[in-house]
Amino acid sequence: MIPVAALAATIVGETEELGKGRLLDPSVDFRKNVVMSQDFEDLLLRTLFATRLPGSDEFYKATNIVTIITRISKSPGQESVLKTYELLCEVAHPNFLGKSIYWQDTVPGKRRGDEWRIIGQSAGPSSLPIVEATVSALSWSCGTNVSAFQLLSGTLKVVIARLDSA
Repeated sequence: MIPVAALAATIVGETEELGKGRLLDPSVDFRKNVVMSQDFEDLLLRTLFATRLPGSDEFYKATNIVTIITRISKSPGQESVLKTYELLCEVAHPNFLGKSIYWQDTVPGKRRGDEWRIIGQSAGPSSLPIVEATVSALSWSCGTNVSAFQLLSGTLKVVIARLDSA
């Protein structure tokens, strides 16, 4: 795994581990220097060509999504991400919660402990938590997209300004 500091240093500049000479380091003259980062290239390759197929190169082994979501949920303000993911997984995979969305009512059966479950086309009482989790997941993903584009936009402005001044 590539440390976050190494990736940030590729773009931002000086760090204790990597020193100077990165993409946005003001002392780098783009007319005389090519800025490269093996760490950044490795991250891109692993992301673009990730696979879990048997026989694949270990370098490209994809990280399980639960591992990624668990890491995200440990960040401040992101604690609900894992719970939302788990609930939506229950709905998406064939099991009780996913099937119960159309459960309208329960009527006692003839024998003790038996019951008849009435299934219909409209949404039953279990649909509300599913809708809430879906809206939460969509809101979260929209917010992270906005943040990512803001970070990218800021970086591009600095790079373009540097290129214009070179």
